[in-house]
Amino acid sequence: MKKLFYDKPASDWNEALPIGNGFLGAMVFGQVNKERIQFNEDSLWSGGFIDRTNQDSLTYLNQIRKLLEDGNIKEAENLASQSMFGKHPHMRHYQTMGDIWIDFFNNSYSEEAIKDEAGLLRIVKHEKLAEDYRRELNLEQATVDVSYKLSGNQYERQAFASYPNNVVVYKLTSAQANQLNFKISMTRKDLRSGRGASYLDELEAFDNQFIKMKGHQGSVQNGIDFSMVLKVETTDGNVKQMGSQLVVENASEATIFVTGRTSFRNDRPFVWCMDNLEKAASKGYDKLLAEHIEDYQHYFHKVSLNFERDFELERLPINQRLDRMKKGEKDKGLIELYSDFGRYLLIESDSSDSNDSFNHLFIKMEDSCYGCCQCFAAVAEGWFPE
Repeated sequence: MKKLFYDKPASDWNEALPIGNGFLGAMVFGQVNKERIQFNEDSLWSGGFIDRTNQDSLTYLNQIRKLLEDGNIKEAENLASQSMFGKHPHMRHYQTMGDIWIDFFNNSYSEEAIKDEAGLLRIVKHEKLAEDYRRELNLEQATVDVSYKLSGNQYERQAFASYPNNVVVYKLTSAQANQLNFKISMTRKDLRSGRGASYLDELEAFDNQFIKMKGHQGSVQNGIDFSMVLKVETTDGNVKQMGSQLVVENASEATIFVTGRTSFRNDRPFVWCMDNLEKAASKGYDKLLAEHIEDYQHYFHKVSLNFERDFELERLPINQRLDRMKKGEKDKGLIELYSDFGRYLLIESDSSDSNDSFNHLFIKMEDSCYGCCQCFAAVAEGWFPE
């Protein structure tokens, strides 16, 4: 079983599960009451290209070499720091594209009327606890799967990033008919309850199916435009727009398609997004998933690593298996899984249409730094005791 699974939602970014298609990346949290999907496109930076090449570096190269040969290390270091750094003090900063929020209602909370200290009635909401919760990353199919029971109903979700169709897909289903009720919104660099700190220029819902986000990074002369567009389709129920949000009511199944593009890759990123969303959605979920799995497994099945392992341990969530290993317990299957996880990250972060030998899937770690698949490896650093 090549799966990483957990028995609870992600509590922070490090516990979210990554999906990617080479240039699009997403971190799926698997929250029950308010889902967060962090979304990125790898060419979104704080501005356009800048030439930081220091043309004077060559002038001092031989002098620095001579200082090193004579053992004057400190002088060589000082001269190098003065003469060989880029002429522009800072490189461009990588930017996260945005966050998708899915707020579930009706089935997520129970309400109770109580009297406060002043004797006034007020309504208090209590989150309902999910039963049989399971969140997993399927390394065989490159999907994130979430399932749980709430108020006697079974809910399931599945997410993947399609390279053949240039979209991230997120499907939600309810075992009981007409029990999906939620609203979808998008923000950018805004993790608070308000929306006063979003770094974008345009955000609106339209056609009762789409949400678009547009913005510009950098100067007018040398900047970069970006677009992020989301589309929702349901098998039943209703979808309606409210400002920059979409509200889904009484649905049994809903599928969210999302993509993003910048002017680094296309002169009209919004048009590109719309074209690719429509093409992907027209294929239907099952065909998109089949094409995605076929494309991914072409690479994943090139290598196989198998250890003799205890299959009973595979019934444990990853966090429990990690704790066992930290205490000195053996788990060869976890080592095998770790190898498969590393290959998964490499496949999901590589874009074969890039001119670069390796095109990183950038995932921004909140607002503190940016990173690539090496950041994912760092997330897994705690897998093995020192």
